[in-house]
Amino acid sequence: MACLEQPFVERAAAIILITGCFDRLRWKYGERAYRYMCMDIGYLGQNIYLVGEALNLGACAIAGFMDDAVEQFLGVDGRERDSAPPYRLGRRGLAGSARASAAALVALRRVTDPAAGSPLG
Repeated sequence: MACLEQPFVERAAAIILITGCFDRLRWKYGERAYRYMCMDIGYLGQNIYLVGEALNLGACAIAGFMDDAVEQFLGVDGRERDSAPPYRLGRRGLAGSARASAAALVALRRVTDPAAGSPLG
């Protein structure tokens, strides 16, 4: 539901979710923290596309998503720690399965869970 039940998202092999923590940049960069956060997210997105191309996989940023649902899923507040647009990665076209997508989201949740001692926490 977070990505509005779009078929190309539901059939993805993986959904990549990115968050940013403003405090980690604000202490060093002050007022420029937001700008640098946006630039870093852009660089990550570019690398997702480059890796996808190198592996002959389809990569696509997902602009149609519900911010609140993604933030709730990740356990972030949307203010001090915010989510960026998700990325779909998988076979080109509509290949893959909803089951693989759900499994990828569960795995990503484990990686981003601060209680699990993740470096993202």
